[in-house]
Amino acid sequence: MVHFLETFLAACLVLVCSLALTAIASAMADVQTRHPDVLPYTGPRPPITFQVTLGRPDDIKNACEILTGTRHNACAKFKTEKNLCWVFAPWPDDADDKYRFDLLDHEVGHCVSGPWHG
Repeated sequence: MVHFLETFLAACLVLVCSLALTAIASAMADVQTRHPDVLPYTGPRPPITFQVTLGRPDDIKNACEILTGTRHNACAKFKTEKNLCWVFAPWPDDADDKYRFDLLDHEVGHCVSGPWHG
């Protein structure tokens, strides 16, 4: 169990670092540009700060209801004026839990590319 947690935390750190570096690199051209409200968006982006909360599925649904007004399995909320994105997703059961890692990836995608749902 300890090895899994170490591996999982290391993978999360690599994901967050790579996302931060990508956001910083794309923002170098114009730091004043705001996060897109809708796709497509092709301009430069400012650095984004992520706050990721992983929890039990019911707790995540409750947090999403407070944050977005809907009880989704995962959610993200972007604060344009602060370039801050909150991500709420359920803990993966293990390193092979593709569904929950896909949820996390999907919500991070909203922080980077905006709300693409209709």
